[in-house]
Parts: sequence; C-alpha cells; structure tokens
Amino acid sequence: MTVSQLSTGLSTVESQISNSSTGALSSSLSTTNSNVASLSTSTSTTASSLSSGLSTTNSNVASLSTSTSTTASSLSSGLSTTNSNVASLSTSASTGIANSVQYDNPSHTKVTLGGAGSTTPVTLTNVAAGTNPTDA
Repeated sequence: MTVSQLSTGLSTVESQISNSSTGALSSSLSTTNSNVASLSTSTSTTASSLSSGLSTTNSNVASLSTSTSTTASSLSSGLSTTNSNVASLSTSASTGIANSVQYDNPSHTKVTLGGAGSTTPVTLTNVAAGTNPTDA
C-alpha cells in the first residue's frame, strides 16, 4: 500500500510525509524506535554515572570539610599557645626592666639606684675596688 500524504506531529508544528509505502514507513519507524530506545539506555547510563560521580564528589567535599575543621582547630590551639607565650614574655620583660639599674638621663651621666628621683637609700654590695682616682 502506498500513502500519498501523511501528517505527523502537533497541529502547530506539523510535518508531512509524502509518497511513502507502508513497508518503507514501517522500516523507518522501527529504526526510529530503536534509536530512541538506544538513546534512553545511553541517557540512563550517563545519568547513573553522573550520580555515582556526584556521590564521590560529595564524599570528597565532606572529607575536605572535616580536614579543614581539624586544621582550623589545630591552628586555633596553636595560636592560643602563642598568645599565652607572648603574654608571659611581656610580663617577664616588664619585671626585668623594673628591676634593672638604668641611667637617669639619655646622656648617661648619672645613675640613681632605686630609679631616677628615688630618695630611699639602697645597699650596693660585692663591688670591686676602683682602679682610677675617680672610681667610686
């Protein structure tokens, strides 16, 4: 049987097939159906592969998140220790400066034990005898 004209598709997007025999049309439809089935299988396989890849990616992101959290915690702990050490050093330096003997002025012409302006006498012991006539 020969079909002179066959319309397919939606009424708004219509295609026409002209002068086809039913055998040729049947063969074409069979090929089309086979191609659609193959595409469906291929799409399903690709979607499954993408899903598996996404699962691996999610696992890697979760692992990275845990690793980053652990690293941040270690850095925070290390920073806290460093801050404590700096505070301790600052206290030691302040105590050392307060107990040191220093010149009364930048020209280094006078030293007052007990600090500049101090009126309380202090004892200075274990002092070697001077060698110059101006040594105290």
